[in-house]
Amino acid sequence: MATIKIAYKLNENGRRASLLAGGNGQEEQSVDVEATPELMALATVDAGGNASYYLADWGHGFEARRSVRHEALLSPAEAVQQMLAESAARAAAVVAEDARAERERRQEAAQKLSLWRRLAAEALRDKSPHTRVSGGGDITQNYGFRHPHTTHARECGVSRTEIDALVAAWAPIEAARIEYERLADERERARESAAAARESAAAARAQAAIDERDAWICAHGSQRLRKGFHLGQIESMRGAYRDERIAHDLGPEWIAWQSAEECEIEELLNPSEAHLDALADARQTFPTSADVRLRSVGIADEDGGETTWRPALALDCPWDSKTTAIKYL
Repeated sequence: MATIKIAYKLNENGRRASLLAGGNGQEEQSVDVEATPELMALATVDAGGNASYYLADWGHGFEARRSVRHEALLSPAEAVQQMLAESAARAAAVVAEDARAERERRQEAAQKLSLWRRLAAEALRDKSPHTRVSGGGDITQNYGFRHPHTTHARECGVSRTEIDALVAAWAPIEAARIEYERLADERERARESAAAARESAAAARAQAAIDERDAWICAHGSQRLRKGFHLGQIESMRGAYRDERIAHDLGPEWIAWQSAEECEIEELLNPSEAHLDALADARQTFPTSADVRLRSVGIADEDGGETTWRPALALDCPWDSKTTAIKYL
């Protein structure tokens, strides 16, 4: 005859009663009952063919949420009665949980339907294909209302008639959205093309400047500079190239402001007539260069004293607008 082992736990009083009745007094107890189809449907059968059932508070699933310790040993009939009672309680709890979940689902669906209709009304009113409205209540996601044929409409339970009515009103807005996106794509492609053209032009200008520099070095550079160029070291000799070229192209009295010891350079205020004559002569000497201007160059005292200011001419070198050359007056 097949049996089912019903396991349960005793509290301290139950363990005392077990010892007084000649039992083992242990917390974990079990009783074997005759297996019936009704009880077997509730039991667990392991790989060895042993059927068992654990009463409440054995630490498994539904029972783990209850706290039951028995006051006395259970007879087979009592164990079966509690087994059936617990099974009925579990079934009732499952039904109640399903009902609660269904109520929440229906409530959320109603909220979504209300939100969808509000979004549709606002989108048609604003005639904007990019309307976005935050939902309220339990609806925390932002729905971008862009077309009535969306998964949001289906999920919200919108009727076929309601969707069809909106399609007709939505058609011009949808056409405007498509045209807007087409124009936006065209603008983006134009921006990318312009950026690529700018990068290409900048690279060409940089290469032209390198070629012009190399040609100048070969034609006018010192033996040191030409040797550095042929040995591939010219990039580390940019300061020597700058100084040589300023002295050659502008004159030996011109120096690079970056190579001087001056700490400041400012506009020369109230220039004298001699300063203005020097400026006029320089602009005739370098008519194709960048604007020659009068400046006041501050020379810091080595001992940390006051700064001495000297008038000077300044110009951006024609071959490199980032290099400023100065000539003291």
